[in-house]
Amino acid sequence: MTRRGVTLIETLVVISTLSVIATVSVTTIVLMLRAEGSGLKSLNSGTSFSRLANQFRDDIHAARSVELAQDPTGPQASLVVHLPTGQNVSYTSGPGNVSRLAENTNGNVAREDFALLDGNVIFEISQTQSTATLIYQLENATPLASTVESPRRPFHVLARVSRDLRFIEPNTQEK
Repeated sequence: MTRRGVTLIETLVVISTLSVIATVSVTTIVLMLRAEGSGLKSLNSGTSFSRLANQFRDDIHAARSVELAQDPTGPQASLVVHLPTGQNVSYTSGPGNVSRLAENTNGNVAREDFALLDGNVIFEISQTQSTATLIYQLENATPLASTVESPRRPFHVLARVSRDLRFIEPNTQEK
């Protein structure tokens, strides 16, 4: 006699096996989406920091003078760059971003925001070496696969004030 069907036990084994496979698949997909989101956030922050570093160097190199000014809206100091064209550029650090405000001689203001990962941005000026430094310190972060917090090294962007003005004749600098 030949058997023509499946027993209830066989059906239950197949259903439980498929449920285990579905659970593992959903968990894997969720972890992959989280990793993608975290990677995308890091990539965007890195790209933004690279743009900020290039713009910061360009502004400081072209500057006639640089000063730290206290921000009236908070405890963070902002960096004010005085360009030889009469334009002033200010960098202000906020939670999760750095804002660059460039105002020209006509009073027009252009604002550019650089979104960064959670961290702290500090501006420093060295009068003896006539340099300005932007320091970006990331908060301690926990990697995805580890439960141990690892301290992050700060990123330093160092630029010499008036580096681009050294090739201009002294009488043309005094406009």
